[in-house]
Amino acid sequence: MNEIGEYNYNKRLDIIFIFQLTFITILIVIALFYLKSIGIITSFIVYPISVALTLIVLLILINRFVLSNSIRNKRYWHMLNFGDGLIAPPDYVSPGKPEGDFGVQ
Repeated sequence: MNEIGEYNYNKRLDIIFIFQLTFITILIVIALFYLKSIGIITSFIVYPISVALTLIVLLILINRFVLSNSIRNKRYWHMLNFGDGLIAPPDYVSPGKPEGDFGVQ
């Protein structure tokens, strides 16, 4: 697979993840409000769970947005850019160097 195909494939997987997460959260909240409307559970349970789920989804969406727009490499999906054009943090030791085999020391 070429670079463009790999990038588009991984971007679509990320979008599907976001849609699935949003859809599942909406279904849970709808089910909770339905159970509240027929009197099985109270508002004391429904509202905190709904707010907590919504906040978690929003935090994940913001995290994915920031990762995709500012940290992820624009050419290679699997590489991250840690600023100043570097592909890895300054204290990262890549495999095969005499300093170490696996990362930060």
